[in-house]
Amino acid sequence: MKPVLANFGFILQISGLLMVIPIIVAFYLNEPRALDSFLVTAVVSLTAGFLLNALCERKELDFKYSCALLTTAYFLVALVGCIPYVYLNIFKNQDAVSRFTNGYFESISGFTTTGFSLITDADVLPKSILLYRSMTQWIGGIGLIFILLAFFYPSEEITHLIKTLGIERIGRNLKTLFAFILLVYTLYLIIFAPILYFTSIGDPIKAVSMVFSALTTGGFSPLKDISKLADYQIGLILGILMIAGAVNFRTHYWILNRQFRRGLTREFRLFLAITIAGAIAMYLLTGLDPYTVLFHTVSASTTTGFSFIDLARLGINAKLVLILLMLIGGCTFSTAGGVKVLRLIIF
Repeated sequence: MKPVLANFGFILQISGLLMVIPIIVAFYLNEPRALDSFLVTAVVSLTAGFLLNALCERKELDFKYSCALLTTAYFLVALVGCIPYVYLNIFKNQDAVSRFTNGYFESISGFTTTGFSLITDADVLPKSILLYRSMTQWIGGIGLIFILLAFFYPSEEITHLIKTLGIERIGRNLKTLFAFILLVYTLYLIIFAPILYFTSIGDPIKAVSMVFSALTTGGFSPLKDISKLADYQIGLILGILMIAGAVNFRTHYWILNRQFRRGLTREFRLFLAITIAGAIAMYLLTGLDPYTVLFHTVSASTTTGFSFIDLARLGINAKLVLILLMLIGGCTFSTAGGVKVLRLIIF
């Protein structure tokens, strides 16, 4: 298990380094208790990561150990990541057990990009915690792509991915690969967060948080008023980000490399066809306006979970369509959940 722990240590180090973002925000917004919780989290994450790297042997993992890393990393990362929730007791629990379990639930929901939340009013949270909550989806989503590509993907394909940015001289190593993945998703953040801010949201923290949630198909919403999602300008941007998060990471590589035709793989085409078919079925079953139908269909097929209508009022057949879309999910090597479209093709 030492190789697994060593590679897990690298993931912990990256998580600790990314804590600098909420630390800066908490300091700037003068939120001292939140700042303390982030500093503790960063120290624990970095210390544990460096110790695991120092004490354990770093070497390439075989399939069995890669599976072990994939299935255990998120439980342990979420354990460190729940520190801010537990430290601040954001759920106002009276006993220590509930304080920990609720914090861990919120943390692992974010890191696994599931999107379940015990928070009913995001506006009562410190803004730095709100940002951190959405960031856990980003860290977890990037970590998922990293583990899948690094340990489950053919080496020649990884070489092509790295060459996209002209960094093949550095060689195929995990740090280079992680830097590539981080850069791609950071580009999306830099492009779309200002657009959301200047169109309708008007709050930089919430704009960035929305990008985190949509691009990772996590679904944590920082908005108290979910009716804002009914604005087609917001919906269009979120729709693009949700689809970007649900497609195979190779598609991003081909887009960056201006090989658009290669990006239209059979899996991607079928994913779009399923989403369109689901939208048509939802329109016929519900009679809702086209924008509402399309937004919720994309949200379901990418397993994001954004919604601005009362889904409980939909008919049983419409609910079944949404469930089927979520069950199929997005493309392989993406942050979306579900069975994945490629497995449907293989079946």
